[in-house]
Amino acid sequence: MAEKCKSDLVVDNFDLFPARLNSVGLKSGDDGSMIALAAEHNTLSFIPSKSSYFFEAVPCLDADGEDYGAISFQMKAPKGASFALELQTKESCGTKDYKSTWHYMGGFTGESETVVIPLSAFAGAKTSAIEAFNWATWEFYDERDFIWTLSDIELLCNSSDQALETRNGTVGGV
Repeated sequence: MAEKCKSDLVVDNFDLFPARLNSVGLKSGDDGSMIALAAEHNTLSFIPSKSSYFFEAVPCLDADGEDYGAISFQMKAPKGASFALELQTKESCGTKDYKSTWHYMGGFTGESETVVIPLSAFAGAKTSAIEAFNWATWEFYDERDFIWTLSDIELLCNSSDQALETRNGTVGGV
């Protein structure tokens, strides 16, 4: 049985981005099609093209057993923009094939804001074997006059000092 979390898990603070690694020591990066992509001061700045994606691998994670309830990150997106976050899961940590479940986000203000997505929002996903997260399907892309930002990617522990219900600044799903 997995040990229960005692605090939030920092997935990526972008300190290791030059090596294309995240804070848990696994791969992070894009598919090579971003118009611009750079990390500085713990923030990823990018301009997506139509088919661009950015991914974060995690060690096969039993969010159910370890009691992680949501993914949280800071994002600055164009006003009114939307995107999709993919959750990649496996049947079990020992299997090779993964399943994709998507959650669409919208209602951005054009300013940096906190996004909190409960793992339960990924309808039908088996969260006992999470492999990766993937940001994609940008509503506004190829727009060189707006630089998107992403930072502070964490998995939120249900039993941490701040319960999920008290987190502020959540952007709604589409």
